[in-house]
Amino acid sequence: MFYIKKLEEGNYKINIQIQSSKYELNQSDFWYFKFFLDNINSFYNQIENKEKKILIKIPGTKKFRLIDRLIFKKLYKDIKIKINFYKEAYIYDS
Repeated sequence: MFYIKKLEEGNYKINIQIQSSKYELNQSDFWYFKFFLDNINSFYNQIENKEKKILIKIPGTKKFRLIDRLIFKKLYKDIKIKINFYKEAYIYDS
């Protein structure tokens, strides 16, 4: 599971983990990272790219990670789970 740390009203930190490394992203970096991962997913969906490693930048941290497709797919799945959690948590009845 994951947690969200509230820093001040409307400003949250979201934890992500890539293998054994943990990172805290603020909300805007997290949403940007999701967009960035969507593009990488399209890259890995091409047959000729399935065995390639890529260097990704972790937004807001000035850090980079070299990852392969399997590590990426786990990260992408974790991010989508977090997004779905937010979607469910913020559904309002009209």
